[in-house]
Amino acid sequence: MANRDSGQEQFVGPQYTIGEIMDLLGMDEASVRELIVNAGVDVDPSKKDRGERITYADYRKLWVSRANRPEGKLLAALLVEESENWFDKLFRS
Repeated sequence: MANRDSGQEQFVGPQYTIGEIMDLLGMDEASVRELIVNAGVDVDPSKKDRGERITYADYRKLWVSRANRPEGKLLAALLVEESENWFDKLFRS
């Protein structure tokens, strides 16, 4: 039996910039980086780069770590998953 995943990349999903998260939360870069690090995501907390991207999986870690706080509701706004289903594309666009 063939491995269905061989030769295919796993779904990475959207990526989010530090700047997008800063704007969403209304926080400075150092504070956002601290939240991301505290969520278990490997980013340099002392770096200054609003354009640095984190993966969808890492963004979900951040959201989960803040889910019961006011920031969690704001972070949920960017949690969108693209559907590959033809029905969703046709009727939910």
